[in-house]
Amino acid sequence: MLQRSIVRGLGLIGLIGAVGCNLYHDLDERIPALDVVANLTAVPAALTNEHNTSFSFGCNQQDCTFACSLDGETPHACTSPIRYNNLADGERLFEVRARAGGTTSQPASHAWTIDTVAPTTTLDETPKLRSRSAQARFGFGCDEASCTFRCRLDDTNERDCQSPQVHEGLADGDHSFSVRARDGAGNEGLPVSFAWNVDTSVLAPPQVTITDAPDSLSSQTSASFSFACDLDDCTFFCVLDSQPEEPCTSAKNFTDLSQGEHTFEVTAFNLGGAAGESASYTWWVDSIPPEIVLLQSPASVSYESDATFVIECSEEPCELDCALNGVWEPCEAVVEYTDLVLGDHRLDVRATDIVGNFTEIAFNWQITRLPMTTITAAPATLSRQTSANFSFGCDLGPCTFVCTLDGQPEQPCSSPWALSNLSQGGHIFSVGTLNVHGAAGEAVSHVWHVDSIAPVVMFSQTPTAFTALSNASFAFSCNESNCTFECALDGAAFSSCTSPRAFSNLTVGLHNFAVRASDPAGNLGAVTQFDWEIVASPVAILTAHPEAATNVLEASFAFECSQSNCTYECSLDGAAFSLCNSPVFFEELVDGTYLFVVRATNQSAVLGPQTSFSWTIDTTLPITSFTLAPAVTTTTTRAEFDFKCDKAACQFECALDGAAFAPCSSPTTLARQSLGAHSFQVRATDSIGNLGLPALHEWNIVATTWLSASSSTNNSCAVQSNNSIWCWGRNNSGQLARASTLNATTPFELGASQSWASIGSGTGHTCAVRSAGSAWCVGQNADGQLGNNGTGQSTSFVQVDAYSDWRTIAAGDGHTCARRANGTVWCWGRNSSGQLGEGTNSGTRRSPRQVGTASDWSQVEAGLNHNCGLRAGGQLWCWGQNNRGQLGTGSISTNHNTAQRVGTASDWAQVSAGHEHSCGVRQNGTLWCWGFGSPTPTQQGVLTTWRSAAAGRLHTCAIQTDDSAWCWGQNASGQLGDATTTTAAVPVAVLGDASWSAVFAGADHTCATRTDDTLWCWGSNVYGQLGDESTQQRLVPTAVLSQ
Repeated sequence: MLQRSIVRGLGLIGLIGAVGCNLYHDLDERIPALDVVANLTAVPAALTNEHNTSFSFGCNQQDCTFACSLDGETPHACTSPIRYNNLADGERLFEVRARAGGTTSQPASHAWTIDTVAPTTTLDETPKLRSRSAQARFGFGCDEASCTFRCRLDDTNERDCQSPQVHEGLADGDHSFSVRARDGAGNEGLPVSFAWNVDTSVLAPPQVTITDAPDSLSSQTSASFSFACDLDDCTFFCVLDSQPEEPCTSAKNFTDLSQGEHTFEVTAFNLGGAAGESASYTWWVDSIPPEIVLLQSPASVSYESDATFVIECSEEPCELDCALNGVWEPCEAVVEYTDLVLGDHRLDVRATDIVGNFTEIAFNWQITRLPMTTITAAPATLSRQTSANFSFGCDLGPCTFVCTLDGQPEQPCSSPWALSNLSQGGHIFSVGTLNVHGAAGEAVSHVWHVDSIAPVVMFSQTPTAFTALSNASFAFSCNESNCTFECALDGAAFSSCTSPRAFSNLTVGLHNFAVRASDPAGNLGAVTQFDWEIVASPVAILTAHPEAATNVLEASFAFECSQSNCTYECSLDGAAFSLCNSPVFFEELVDGTYLFVVRATNQSAVLGPQTSFSWTIDTTLPITSFTLAPAVTTTTTRAEFDFKCDKAACQFECALDGAAFAPCSSPTTLARQSLGAHSFQVRATDSIGNLGLPALHEWNIVATTWLSASSSTNNSCAVQSNNSIWCWGRNNSGQLARASTLNATTPFELGASQSWASIGSGTGHTCAVRSAGSAWCVGQNADGQLGNNGTGQSTSFVQVDAYSDWRTIAAGDGHTCARRANGTVWCWGRNSSGQLGEGTNSGTRRSPRQVGTASDWSQVEAGLNHNCGLRAGGQLWCWGQNNRGQLGTGSISTNHNTAQRVGTASDWAQVSAGHEHSCGVRQNGTLWCWGFGSPTPTQQGVLTTWRSAAAGRLHTCAIQTDDSAWCWGQNASGQLGDATTTTAAVPVAVLGDASWSAVFAGADHTCATRTDDTLWCWGSNVYGQLGDESTQQRLVPTAVLSQ
């Protein structure tokens, strides 16, 4: 026989490998030739109450390894000693095998049992509670095998003992005995104890106890009593009721007991003849069941689906149970059942008295319903017949029927049932049903109307017998309700019609109209006719009349007749007709609307139709008024006028500054006007030709005064002297606050507020500070650059969250920075290059974050992705992107997310941050720039007369103390303002004989204010960023137009 074994390899650290090889060997040869023996040197006891244990083992060879197994589990590598903890109760088996020299030993094993359950001790034999013997015998045991016991008598020490345990020579008095068991595992159980009294005196009276008796209320006429005495060798005497006492033993039986109350008494005597106190027991015998009476129940045949039962029991208390159709349940004296189905039903009632005697009765009844009658055939609800036939039936046969007509007495009837000689008018037939029990179902009725009389048509409107009208209308009715009509004209076939019936365009001549009626019963009435003749009518024709609308206060009408020898009647404005001749004149008319009517009568006295004409006389002049006009004093050179007339369909003429009137319309926009006083007049002519007086508007255009400006990549913004802000140029993100994304080629006012103090223009957004200190932004907001704690683009201003003490503001590509009144600087928006200065270089911030902790900032400027600012003492600081050295810190490509001081100089007067370079002016008038590969400030030339500088994308501009403006750098769009497109490596003068006060550089354009507070721009104008109402590039300064 071959045996398959699995051998797992042992690793260098003694662990059994997870994968082994299969060996097949003969069972008779599984003991290796080399005798390797495993032996156990320390094991737990065969029976123990310890959950934790250990095994020690060894081998008869050198360098043995071992595999252990607990309770048949797969052997695993182990070393001696091995410990097992928290083992459960039960039988256990430990095996260990040794392996040496490639040979495995037979297992050495040890079986043991863990038992931690304490044994339960039982007392099987004890003396009486009151014993007259000085000897006591106790028998005891336990619920486990091989228990040992420890006993104690009274107050003696506990000692080993065996069952039975006998104690002799006990003194009279109270005694106690206890015993407890200990099992083979050493678990000790709880002790059990017994207390008793020893009294060896024969004079002690016994105590008797009744140990078994019938129930206090019993239905049995027999009874058995068991009793016991607390002394040995007692004798007993028993008494039932008033019968003589007689000797007795337990158990004492009585039979044929009468109904009613009984008392049993037993007395015990000791060996000395002393009687103890008697024990007695009283009980009641009742073997008669109660009686049941149904005080209320349904009829044996019921038409109700509900049933109520009132039950009376002859005894009290009495327990009732009811079973409706076989299902028993407790019930009360009043039982109600609802929604019972049709059919047979049975109620069983059981009454049980207090001792268990019971009586059952049953009640059977049937639930059915009244028959339902159905009329299956009847006359129509409206009939011409004076006879009628009815068919009817019932759904629960067999049925008998009773019928009645029009409330007459009922009479037996059967289906079908015929009626004849019915009178005209309404009738009602009713039929009812009686079932086999004589119960009547609900009667059903049929109502119909008998009408065999034809209707009659009567005319209520007709034309006159002779008329000139080619139209005719007939109104007619019927002497019955709900008639239908058929009409015929001039002998044509009858067709359905209704009243009134109208005809038009009838020819001259004789005509006949006929009508007949049918009533709802189908009776067709006789034809009613009307004859009339249409004769030719004279028509009055107007040959002359005034204009429909005129300003003439008189009128003349001429007319003629379509027939000869006509006479005429005229009427004006609804006055009575009077004879008239053509022509007719009306004079001294007033303004208003008039109606003239004329009619003709021919020689046959036929009156023709009316001919009318309505016209309006209006001599009032139209009044013109302005609804929109320029302010009396304005800086806007364009003028827009809206005007209206108080009449409909007016034509307008306009005149500017005293020129001749010329046709115009509202609205009218005047192109740019010169500075100074102007007048504009407009007058209206109404549709009749009345020319009104002109309306006049006078206004004065004054020069625009610009306080400050800001240029961004492709747009520009500025603040006027009235503290309004205006922007122009690109508006792709709504940064011009126009409620749209349309570009603007001329300045557009941002909102109606005139309380702005500072403005900053960014690539796709614009921010401004109001005089009261609140900050507002508009435009692109993908990075939170609007500072309103959101990211949604806005085409109208939204307020920057937090604080209301802002002083200046600057906008970059996707971020914004601003200075507060307390000297702190705050930034928000994009932070990919650390441009917010808060110590991180990632994410976005949708609300302001403070730059460091300094509170002495005097200026902050925003570049494309970096910022620079001045602090107290003339210190210059920059932070953010530094890929071109634009921070001036001496290094390139190292961005800084906190403000870094630029050099050690403390005399900086002004700074400007461009796209990727920065420039600043020091207090000694020198100009310095850095970026574009130069990481430290480099002086521009040797002049010491510079006042301010502005850094753009690839160019720079600056103003000297003599108010001259200079630019240098890229000039492809003319942004240097020198009338060329040639790039300049050194400053070139901005053309124009002017004194400049400030300059602002955008991406490819430049703007500057002159000392006269006018604003000029030059360079790229693709998006209208020069504000000159064009998109044409300008190589020299061009004035920004006023609106």
